[in-house]
Amino acid sequence: MLYLLSLLSIGSVAGFLSGLFGIGGGIVTIPCLNLLGISLAVATATNIIQVFFVSLTNTIQRRKEGAIDFSIAFLMIFSSFVGNVISNLCLNFIKKNGNIELFISIFFIAIMLLLAGVNIYDVIKKHHTKQAAIKLNNKLKYLFVIICGLITGFLMPIMGIGGGFIVVPFLLKVLKFNKNEAVCTANFQMLLVSAFAIINGLFHHAPFNFKIAAVLIVASFFTVRVGSNLSKKISEKSFRLSIATLMLVVASFFITKLLNAP
Repeated sequence: MLYLLSLLSIGSVAGFLSGLFGIGGGIVTIPCLNLLGISLAVATATNIIQVFFVSLTNTIQRRKEGAIDFSIAFLMIFSSFVGNVISNLCLNFIKKNGNIELFISIFFIAIMLLLAGVNIYDVIKKHHTKQAAIKLNNKLKYLFVIICGLITGFLMPIMGIGGGFIVVPFLLKVLKFNKNEAVCTANFQMLLVSAFAIINGLFHHAPFNFKIAAVLIVASFFTVRVGSNLSKKISEKSFRLSIATLMLVVASFFITKLLNAP
């Protein structure tokens, strides 16, 4: 019973954060599942299923807002598919020749610290100096979108995340989307990329746990809307600082895990 309540709590928090930040919730779900004794390999694979359903719920709820940039989203989606295929090939190689738990932990620490630093730096710089707007021609803009899609697609099988914590800051800073457009477009992108990742994972025998995923999905369903409504009310500064804080907490978890490893 305690185990079930723990899963329901994790799913509820993940759903709330997904609606709030436009992320899949995996940066919270995966460490928490690991604390419950579930291996990182199973936790990351299982969370992809939750990312799909949470993104679906978010996209349906926000479909009438007209805030999804479909041209950017689809370009990012197709490049994410390529990154996803490459990532699964790398994972299969590591599973046969290395320590997959260590690999995932190091990846989490590096990505979380990097992106937390970028978000904090941007907030501080924007507060103290007047930043010049970044002007990109269409070719350069689409190149950046493709690179962003490749990175998020590559990270999904490894970290079990939707990549929203990369896509949303990218859309805010580089493409100058407003917060609502960034969150809605990121959710739509995560929906299709996670669906592809699940299908691809089945072919590569990813260790999905569908029972755990079902509990997380049910719990997150009721909290996505709460996070989504709150997202519209907070400032961009608070939005980015909150994401950065969350990332630092997750990085600290994995650093502690590595330091305490036998």
